[in-house]
Formats: sequence, C-alpha cells, structure tokens
Amino acid sequence: NYYLDIDEDKYKLCNEKCRECSGPNETDCISCNNLTGYYSKENSDNNKCYSINDIEEGYYLDLDSELFKKCSERCISCNKSGDYCILCNNSKGYYFKENDINKKCYSEEEVTGGYYLDLINKIFKPCNSRCLSCNYSGVDTESNCTKCLNDEYHFDPIKSNHCIKVEELPDTNYYVDTND
Repeated sequence: NYYLDIDEDKYKLCNEKCRECSGPNETDCISCNNLTGYYSKENSDNNKCYSINDIEEGYYLDLDSELFKKCSERCISCNKSGDYCILCNNSKGYYFKENDINKKCYSEEEVTGGYYLDLINKIFKPCNSRCLSCNYSGVDTESNCTKCLNDEYHFDPIKSNHCIKVEELPDTNYYVDTND
C-alpha cells in the first residue's frame, strides 16, 4: 500500500482505492484494493479503481475475476451476475417481454409469433390467445391478429383482425373461406 516518492526519498501511502500504486493519485493504481471494495474495469485504458457506487451504468461486478465487466449491449444496466438486465437498451432495439421471468432483452427479430411490440410502454406484449401473430393496434388486443391461432379460429367477417370460432358467427349466412 506504499509507493516510493523519489523527490523526498520516502515511502508514502497509496490512495485508499489502490492496493499497489506508482503515486499518490487514484489514477496511479497498479492493482486495486479489493478488500475495501475497489476493482478495476475490464479493458480499461486507465489505472483507476472503482467502487460499486462510482462505476458508471452499464457495468456489473464479476467477483470471479474481481473486475467490473460491461453488461451485454442489450442492457443499459444489469444485475450483479450480468445474466439479467435491469433496463433494456431500447435505443438499440431491445425490449423486455411482458411476464418473462428470464429478464432478458429481445430484439423484434428474436420474438417470433405470439407477441407484439408495444412502443408506448416499450415492451413485448402477448397477442390475444386466439392469434398466432399480431401487431400493435392500441388497447384492443382482441383485434390485432395478423394470423389466427390454428384451424379452429378464422378471421371474423365483421370485426377486422379478430379471430373467432365457426360457432361464434352471428348467423349461418357465413362459411369458412380456406383460401383466405
């Protein structure tokens, strides 16, 4: 925890953030004082040590390597292990899925059928249970189907983008057009 001050020919105490140092400043660290909660940043071009309170957003502490590592580009911030996102990087096109226990951020290309991107709330929401795929159409999730779930459901002849069963037709003047 000491460095040699050549001008005074005297050993002096390193900055509290440093375990080993070449001078008195926090940017003179050779290694960080992990015992007091200071760690290096992975791929950093400076010799500075950081605590959990002063590391910038987008980094997490990897205790195995004793380094602050960058979160995935999907996340603006992530938890202590770096596996879960706390905030998704919406500006790069990543969003949470509603009720997803994995806390993963997804791109539109990764979220296939069954979800639509609600840009107002910045989250992928599940389609109506009758839809195989859907798109955003405001608050009426019953009428945002782009494809019906299976052969049991077909598009309603009256209400656009709404999937219904044959027995739900308003009267018997309709038939199922299998070419549509």
